[in-house]
Amino acid sequence: MQDEDGKKGILKRRLEDILFELGEDRHMNELLLLRSSKKKGASADDLMNNVIHPTLEDLEFYLHYYADSNMSDSELKELISSWIEAQKNKSFDKNDNKENTDNTDKKDNGDKNGNNDNNGKNGNNDNNDKCGKN
Repeated sequence: MQDEDGKKGILKRRLEDILFELGEDRHMNELLLLRSSKKKGASADDLMNNVIHPTLEDLEFYLHYYADSNMSDSELKELISSWIEAQKNKSFDKNDNKENTDNTDKKDNGDKNGNNDNNGKNGNNDNNDKCGKN
C-alpha cells in the first residue's frame, strides 16, 4: 500500500528519523567515521560527497529492497544493524586501491574522444608531432 507521496510502508519515514528512532544513528556514525578515516586530509565537501551521501544512499537503497511495512521496529533495527556491520567489515583498502588504479589508468588512456595527447592538442597533427616532439 502506498501513501499519497507514492512511498510504501516504513519508507514513508526519513532515513535520519529511522536511524535516530531505532538507536542506530550512533552505529551509523561509527561506519561513517571508519570510512572517513581512510580519507585523511579530505575536505568536508569531499567527505560529504564521497563518503557520507553514498553510504546513506546505499542504506536507503538496501531498505527499499529488503524492508517492508510489516516489519516491526526490532526487525528493522536488526536489518539496519546487520547492514552497518557488514559494511564495517568490508575491506575498504582493497576498494580504495582499485579505484585509485582505475582512475590512473583512465588518465593515461586519453580524453573522452580517445585522444591520447598529453599536451592538449586534441589529436591535431602539427609539425611538432611529426618531429617526435610533444
